[in-house]
Amino acid sequence: MTNEEWNQVDEALDSFYKTVELDCDGYNLTLRLARISRFRNGIFFYVNGIFRGEWAVKDCEERRGFCRKTEGYQVVSAAATLKKIKSVDMHPDAKLARYWNIWTSFTAMKRHLIANNKEITLVKIS
Repeated sequence: MTNEEWNQVDEALDSFYKTVELDCDGYNLTLRLARISRFRNGIFFYVNGIFRGEWAVKDCEERRGFCRKTEGYQVVSAAATLKKIKSVDMHPDAKLARYWNIWTSFTAMKRHLIANNKEITLVKIS
């Protein structure tokens, strides 16, 4: 995609009423601005019209190509942590990876798509 096309996509995703469709390595990627919470919006994506929860759990093409990854520590009480460490060989400083179908930054989403997809084409903005 050209920079002008990326700018068109960015402008379209400023509105709740527009949908962007991209072709990313043969997958139909639909992008739409939607509400996350009362004062927060995000760009939701759907691959071939759907998002499957299993993509957040198992490693697959859809997760690698489109999902936003966050890492963090599991926040639980000290007592619960001790029980978990004793029962499941868990390290208290281990980070958990989470995968989301919501992007809160257009720039980060664009960078991820370019890095993880070989061919990206703008299909339509409606």
